[in-house]
Amino acid sequence: MSLQIDGHEFLIGGRVKEPHFETKNLFSGWRIPRYIISHYTGGGVGKYSLESLAEKDLAYHVLIDRDGSFYQCGKFNKVSSHSGLSNWKGRHGMNQLGIGVSMACYGSSAKKYNKEGVEAVHKNNAEGKAKIFEPFTEEQIQTYKEICSALCEEYPSIRNIIGHDDVSVGRRDDPGPFLESAIEELRTDLSAAGKLKLEKERKSFKARVVAEPGDDDAAVYYDYNRANVKTRLEKGTQLSVLSQVYKSKGDSYVLIDRYSVSIDGISLYGFMSGKNLSL
Repeated sequence: MSLQIDGHEFLIGGRVKEPHFETKNLFSGWRIPRYIISHYTGGGVGKYSLESLAEKDLAYHVLIDRDGSFYQCGKFNKVSSHSGLSNWKGRHGMNQLGIGVSMACYGSSAKKYNKEGVEAVHKNNAEGKAKIFEPFTEEQIQTYKEICSALCEEYPSIRNIIGHDDVSVGRRDDPGPFLESAIEELRTDLSAAGKLKLEKERKSFKARVVAEPGDDDAAVYYDYNRANVKTRLEKGTQLSVLSQVYKSKGDSYVLIDRYSVSIDGISLYGFMSGKNLSL
C-alpha cells in the first residue's frame, strides 16, 4: 500500500481513500498539526465504532480496522474531537494540535466484552498491576507505521508521535502497552530519516527534584520497562515534565498536583508530586 496525501487526505492510486467515512465532528478553519496522537476505539468493528463516536460528537482523523484497511474520517488540517481534556508540556487542549489516528481494538475492555487478551502492565499504572488488554493485529501495526510515516513526511510541523494515555493521564489508557514499541521505533526511524524533528524541550517544562531522597514523602520514580521497579531520585536530578495528571471527581475530571516526568526523552518514565519538583 503506497500512501500519498493531497488536499489534506490520503490518496491511494491517485484517488481519495475509500471507504471514506465523513464525520461532522470537525471544526472549520486551518490549523498546523504538531503531534500524531494515537488511540484505540475500545470496540470491535471499525465502522460501528465510528458511528458510535459520531453520536457522542467525537471523531478521529483516521481509523485503522482489524485487517489493516482504514477509514479517512476528515482532512488533516481540520480540528477533530478525539483527545478531550488533555495537556502536554504545558499545552492544553490537544485536539487543536494533534492528528488523531486510532485502531479498532477492545484494549483494556477486552475482559468486559469477553474477548481474548493478554496480561500487561500499563506504563501509567504506578503500582505495576497487570491488566488484560487486547493486542493490535500485525496488519494494524503495519498500516499504523505507514500512516505515521506519510503524515510526518507531509507535515514537517509534526514534532512527536504520542498516545492518548500520554496527554490524558488518569483519564485514558489508550493506545496502551501494545503500541509502545511501535511508537518508539517510529520516533527513532523517522528521526534518523529526517522525517521527524522531535520537539525541543521547553525551558519552562524542565524541572529539578527538590525533595531529599530519604524523605518519607519523596517522589518515587517508576521505570515502566521493568514493572514495579521503584527508585528515589537524587535531589537536583533534572527532569522533563510531560503532562499533569487528571483525577475523576463526580461526573468530570480535575487536574491534580501530580505529573508524568521523564529522563533522557521518554526512555525512563514515571510520576512525581508537584511539591517535589521545582516547577
